[in-house]
Amino acid sequence: MIHRRGYIPEFDGLRGVAILLVMAFHIWRYTGDAVAGRAVSLVAGMGWAGVDVFFVLSGFLITGILLDTKGRPRYWRNFFIRRSLRIFPLYYAVMTALVAGAVVIDRLDLAIDDPALATIDKAWINYLYLTNFVKAFWGANVVPLDIAWSLAVEEQFYIFFPFVVRWA
Repeated sequence: MIHRRGYIPEFDGLRGVAILLVMAFHIWRYTGDAVAGRAVSLVAGMGWAGVDVFFVLSGFLITGILLDTKGRPRYWRNFFIRRSLRIFPLYYAVMTALVAGAVVIDRLDLAIDDPALATIDKAWINYLYLTNFVKAFWGANVVPLDIAWSLAVEEQFYIFFPFVVRWA
């Protein structure tokens, strides 16, 4: 078995396929009888598996990082800082822009019918990465950006999995 450390370019291709699968799942709508269209519909219907691919890749890569740094000084701090710097800035910028946009829309009294804006009062759920729980128990359109459920799962994984690796 070849053991490689660091960047694995083949994963970029796998990520690309996963992105296309998820996009096809959410976008492709075909109701015709053509064989090609039905074939694409069949593949698009399995697009949810793209999220699973991301979870597996993330778990693999994070486990490698954790195993490589296990026993080093500041194991926890370094891991959590790296994860935070990678995800938090963009996520919180998007959330803050969404909340600010909702405030502006409300102040201007614009009539925009959007589930994300209708649920903006529950943005704190997104900020705390609890979207997956709310979506699982109460369904869609309960929180703004309920599509961020998978990011919430990943963040929860980042919180608990380092403890598992450190003590296993």
